[in-house]
Amino acid sequence: MSDNPAVRQFAQMAASDSLTGKTIGLFTPEAGNEANRAAFEEAYGVQLPGTAAATRRMLRSIAAQQQAAQNQETRAADSSSDRALARQDLSGADAPAPLERGSHWHVGQL
Repeated sequence: MSDNPAVRQFAQMAASDSLTGKTIGLFTPEAGNEANRAAFEEAYGVQLPGTAAATRRMLRSIAAQQQAAQNQETRAADSSSDRALARQDLSGADAPAPLERGSHWHVGQL
């Protein structure tokens, strides 16, 4: 990622699905935002639009795409974990040992 604090802030806000107007304002085409815009363009490989409204739309779109990708990764990881647990259940790894024939153990007895 970038060393630019505004780009890092965008990445954090996008990942947590909490992008704000204040963060977006760091990248609008206004005086003082040139370094932030250049760093963003370098980090994300896209050129930001020349108007504030178009920049807002693009940043919100990028944040939504990142959030969707993150959600998909989370679902894939959860699914993989579920399959691993199912395999473990099927293998009987945690199954109790069978009782020996003639055992004196009774229900309710510990």
